[in-house]
Amino acid sequence: MEAPTGIMNIGNSCYMNAVLQVMQVIFGKILKGDRDVSKQPVLAAMTRLYECTSIPRDASEVKMVMSKNHQMMRGFEQQDAHEFMLAVVNDLNSELKLSADRTVDETLFGTQRTETKCLRCQNSSSNESEFIDIPTVLPQAKTSFLSSSIVRSVPFIGTSLQHTLNDCLNESFKPEKISDYKCSSCNQLVTCERQSTITNPPDVLIFHLQRFTPMLVKLNDSLNIPFTLDMSKFMDRSVTQTPKYRLFATVNHSGSYNFGHYTSVVSTPNGGWYSCNDSQVTELSSPQEDGSFTASEPYILFYKKVSQS
Repeated sequence: MEAPTGIMNIGNSCYMNAVLQVMQVIFGKILKGDRDVSKQPVLAAMTRLYECTSIPRDASEVKMVMSKNHQMMRGFEQQDAHEFMLAVVNDLNSELKLSADRTVDETLFGTQRTETKCLRCQNSSSNESEFIDIPTVLPQAKTSFLSSSIVRSVPFIGTSLQHTLNDCLNESFKPEKISDYKCSSCNQLVTCERQSTITNPPDVLIFHLQRFTPMLVKLNDSLNIPFTLDMSKFMDRSVTQTPKYRLFATVNHSGSYNFGHYTSVVSTPNGGWYSCNDSQVTELSSPQEDGSFTASEPYILFYKKVSQS
């Protein structure tokens, strides 16, 4: 893949355009016209989009095809980029499995173990589940006078909170205490401790930053994001080889919940970095491999596996 080509905004479609640019980086090699896609409408529409030579490209067919199964795609209202990402990943996965192709499964799906421990009798139980992305919590730091949760809930009060991605991962993976849990061993309502660890790390690791509160208020906290990420402390004890990851794309959100705009930043195999803002694509300077950057707009982070130790 060379420099990406812009995708025109066909009416509040920036959420779709931003994600489609990232999907091309991930699946560009399989989304080519030399395969039979007659029974795979989403795959066919995305293949035609990525092979289109016009500037800018038009993603109307992708929107039309996906709207048949996803109500969010009907009409021209702004939608959530994360919800669209999950929809397109699941659609691609379902269609590819028709031809016994497990590319999406093997690239994006990981597994995690959730262990629940009774704090009364110490009995533990666990279960494994698949995940496409990791919901990543912004820590609830306190300010001098008001808790950040209060400050963040008032749109006209500015905040200067700043975190690191590692802070967020520590918050997301820390043990959680749950009350009124019915323990199957001591047969009582007790307090338990629940914690998740990654048992099968995927080739592409996706972090969904929780920037919107239940009251739909946008959290504009700045986040320091490393280009190289070591996930060893969040792996299950059964994982013998710990992967390291390299950032290759972000989906960004600016503005508020009701009046926002999505863009993406992607890197290509030739080492170039590009900002994709609908039909406008701008080349960026290449970052230091062991560096980091701080920003308040990243909403979804995409890392690819680069090594294991």
